[in-house]
Amino acid sequence: MKQPATIENLISVISETDRFFKNQAQRQVNVALTLRNWLIGLYIVEYELNGADRAEYGEKLIDRLSAQLKTKKLRGFSQRSLQLCRSFYLAYPQIQQSMTVESYLTDFEAITILQSLTAKFIGPKNTSANQISQSLTAKSSTA
Repeated sequence: MKQPATIENLISVISETDRFFKNQAQRQVNVALTLRNWLIGLYIVEYELNGADRAEYGEKLIDRLSAQLKTKKLRGFSQRSLQLCRSFYLAYPQIQQSMTVESYLTDFEAITILQSLTAKFIGPKNTSANQISQSLTAKSSTA
């Protein structure tokens, strides 16, 4: 026999639902920030390899980049943070192969962002960023 609905049951169900979806949101934020940091690292490394002023390596580039991002009112891009993004990409260059990453990019239409940023900052060379965006474009057109 089914128990009658009580206010305590309602509170319990709402509480469990709230907790579940807060945990889901936290996971999504973690994935998004991980992906953001990896992509920032990718762009820094690609710029170091292909940028017009390639001679400006290491700390000079990171310092200059951090200062210019601050003038654009972007927060969280200290020299240390940018260096960590760069190191993260170098440590895990294969991260784009993750189904979670590919799904996340597709779900949030980051393909357009990747393509435009790749074209703007890296150029049409056969780079890792171009390969990622081409791979994601192909996968999204077959979906």
